[in-house]
Amino acid sequence: VPGTGDFGEGDGIPTAGDQFDITKPGEPNFEFTDIDESDQIGLTSFASPAFSGNRISNDERVWQLVQPGSFDSVPEEPGDYVFIYGSGDFALRAGETKRFSIALIVGENRSDLDLNAETAQQIYDIGYRFAKPPDKPSLTAVAGDGKVTLYWDSKAETSVDPLSRDMDFEGYAIYRSTDHEFSDQRTITDINGSQFLFRPLETQLGVPAKFDLRNGISGPSPIPYPQRGVSYNLGNDTGLFHTFVDSNQVVNGQRYFYSVVAYDRGFSGGTEPGFSGGIAPTENSSTITYDPTRDRFIFDVNTASAIPGPVSAGFVSASVRDSAAVQTAGRGTGAVTVVITDPTRVPDDGSYTLRFDDTSADLSYSIINEVPTTVSVTAVLGKTSSLQRTGIVPETFTLTNASGGSLQDGVDYVLNADIGSVQILETGSVTEGELLQATFKWRPIANSTYVANEEANTVFDGLHVFVDDDALSLNNAETGWAQGGKEIPYAVSVATAGPGRIPQPNDYEIRFAASEQMTGVSNNLPLPFTIVNLSLGNEPVQAFVPDINNNGVWDVNEQIILVETINGTLTATWQVSLTDSGVTPSSGDVFLISTFKPFTSEDVFTIRTIAGATDPVLAAASLDQVYVVPNPYVVTNELEPRNPIARTERGERRLYFANVPERCTIRIYTLAGELVDTIEHEGIGGNGRAYWDLRTKDNMNIAYGLYLFHVDSEFGTTTGKFAIIK
Repeated sequence: VPGTGDFGEGDGIPTAGDQFDITKPGEPNFEFTDIDESDQIGLTSFASPAFSGNRISNDERVWQLVQPGSFDSVPEEPGDYVFIYGSGDFALRAGETKRFSIALIVGENRSDLDLNAETAQQIYDIGYRFAKPPDKPSLTAVAGDGKVTLYWDSKAETSVDPLSRDMDFEGYAIYRSTDHEFSDQRTITDINGSQFLFRPLETQLGVPAKFDLRNGISGPSPIPYPQRGVSYNLGNDTGLFHTFVDSNQVVNGQRYFYSVVAYDRGFSGGTEPGFSGGIAPTENSSTITYDPTRDRFIFDVNTASAIPGPVSAGFVSASVRDSAAVQTAGRGTGAVTVVITDPTRVPDDGSYTLRFDDTSADLSYSIINEVPTTVSVTAVLGKTSSLQRTGIVPETFTLTNASGGSLQDGVDYVLNADIGSVQILETGSVTEGELLQATFKWRPIANSTYVANEEANTVFDGLHVFVDDDALSLNNAETGWAQGGKEIPYAVSVATAGPGRIPQPNDYEIRFAASEQMTGVSNNLPLPFTIVNLSLGNEPVQAFVPDINNNGVWDVNEQIILVETINGTLTATWQVSLTDSGVTPSSGDVFLISTFKPFTSEDVFTIRTIAGATDPVLAAASLDQVYVVPNPYVVTNELEPRNPIARTERGERRLYFANVPERCTIRIYTLAGELVDTIEHEGIGGNGRAYWDLRTKDNMNIAYGLYLFHVDSEFGTTTGKFAIIK
């Protein structure tokens, strides 16, 4: 950046080791170090010994393998090998730094390998500056009966690309597989025939599970992948979703692996080297690793697995008290709907309050968890500790020491309510390492503007909240004659005469009588009715009635215009026009004006929850519904998992018992009454499946034949039989 800095000594031409600091107002400081490529040593040795018998800690052996100029051939036969790369000799003085670069390149075939090598070289040539996908969403998978429900957060949507400096998030795609590496889903090939892109999961109607912003950006990306001949599908402007129910050929008992990836729209580029042609869209990786030492899968945040199936015997799923959110204040007529997305996470006797805020241009609302949360904090003086929740309600926050004494905000600590952290001040009364206790209420949904029944709110405590606001308008279904007057036609609309003419979100009654009840505004016309505002506690309302025929009395065909005081000014709001059909309203007749009312700050809803639990009576009555899948077991079972280590080998043999109680003991016997195996089932959240690996209690493969099972639980016992055919 000419004129804003100095490269230091000499003629201003940078040399190896020079550093140049740039300070840009409002931006982080950057430091560049110039590297003299002529100093790079490069690869000087390569060894590929067999894995067996070699240890990296054997310095003498490794030293022999990395001698400069020694290059092994890559083994032709598949197997376990150690690849050792060497670069040297070089001098390393005290305090000196040497930099090196390594590219590990893999490919499906030679053309794929060459393209990946070119990409790696390009990344190196442009100084490791390349676009990255959005942040990974955090995914949760919930197993159901013949379905799996997925839900994820929205943090990917505010990601900033380090290259373009834009929030270039575009959408989400969902992948499903019975293989933890999703290898069977990478079916979209490039022009070289290499498997290149993943195919999203589809719904039962064949629609891809892909959700993108409604921003006019859709279809194939205009920036294809270099030398691949294919473009990324940016979606169909579906709008964003944060939940998805997979019921497309979902088989109970089968383990499914899922990934939700966020993708961006790519980078159009500019004149910089390496970017002039633009950068194609990028998406998150889908990483699930199998740990053979512990026989378990390790999931990245955007991946999960689930095994669908029926719930356990007698299990009653979580629910919302009163079957809905309850409006406890306000007059808004819109709807607040609560859907249970994850029954396993719904708390028992949970309590939440939804409040609206209409003080800004856009109506918004927040949901407060009314059950106080308690978090332990180990004091680190001068440092910030997480409270494990965001959106803390400041007035509910207390921080106490081990003896129960309350600490003071600004004296002992500083609370950052929005991000959910607390900084322990060095000048306060807290000592280093002291155990503190924070208690507070928090907002799982804060300042949401989704008021058109959008799906976009994130799931909290297993709950998904939808808000559908009403625009101010006439409720025609409820408006009309509430009592008498049935034969008199009418029309109701916003006032077309009188001052202001601003409709109000209220309900009104026009109550007719046999004599004068009030006089009209401006002309003092005697009127045989009164008008009350039902929404404001039967507050009286004035009326303006034009005396069209100047006869000094109200006639049926003369408009009734409601006039109210709004912000200190008389304002016409609604009007009723009756048609003269030869019938006049009688004393006691009542006409109702009903409106749809938008939510305001006065509106409050409460949500109360009940956790799922086992009903003992239902459980006892359901015991006879326990069965075995498959029955009979013939040679193999399509629900059996793949071998996560050796793809050519079959996975673990197994069948499962369905509809068993959450906690029970299953004993398997031969027809002769010999005990074959015992299964102790401990289900969680209504899990009614218990797997058996078809091995005896002595870890021997079982023989074919007919077997009996006995289920013993606190709710009673049941028996059954199944067959094994080898």
